[in-house]
Amino acid sequence: MPRSSRGDSIAWKTEAIALARTLSEKKGEAVVILDIRKESPLADFLLVATVLSRPHMRTLEAALDEKAGSLGLRPLHRSRPASDRWQVLDFGSIIVHLMSEEARGFYAVEKLYPGSKRLRWEPRNIGGREKRDVLKRTSAALRLPSSTL
Repeated sequence: MPRSSRGDSIAWKTEAIALARTLSEKKGEAVVILDIRKESPLADFLLVATVLSRPHMRTLEAALDEKAGSLGLRPLHRSRPASDRWQVLDFGSIIVHLMSEEARGFYAVEKLYPGSKRLRWEPRNIGGREKRDVLKRTSAALRLPSSTL
């Protein structure tokens, strides 16, 4: 049975990081995890990732479904009909937004939770240069100095 209620925050944090790593491994860009526990009664963590195309969005969604299943999670809801620009997957205490660059810039979902904390996490199994490239792409996409990541 999938977990749907807010429970162990440490477990949800670990699972949010695992889902973020999955997005990063499949070339999701500017992957961000926000801790929204103090901001939202509905979820603990919000993940946002930029997708490059509709096929890329489908690939990321399938990878999330697979990874979530291995963690014992199942989407409680997903936005339908599927959009070419924005897809939402609700895993209970983790909500994932897959967005085109244009949609992400326009809707600025991260700004809906101004008091939230951005979680630090690192993609796994990548070396120094590749890690720098990921961080550089993330900071450029979010228009942040790389020192803030």
